[in-house]
Amino acid sequence: MSNYDISKLKDIVLGEASVQLLCAGGRINAQSLREHLEKMMADEAVPERTSALKLALEEIAPRLSQNEHAADSLLAGFTPSGAGDKD
Repeated sequence: MSNYDISKLKDIVLGEASVQLLCAGGRINAQSLREHLEKMMADEAVPERTSALKLALEEIAPRLSQNEHAADSLLAGFTPSGAGDKD
């Protein structure tokens, strides 16, 4: 299978994962896509689809990293309600 075909199959499996998440009423974000793609890969028997799933996971990995950094930045300035209050 050519690189073009694997890349196209990667887009297909990303689409499949997104539709499956939507049909299940789930949210579509990098974390949920990663988890679903990992489940799909664990059940996959076709080597080409396994390769495409690996590429899909590699494609969303940078987004996971960005989301974690954004969450860390947001939480760094967060003080829970009542924390530090003196009676």
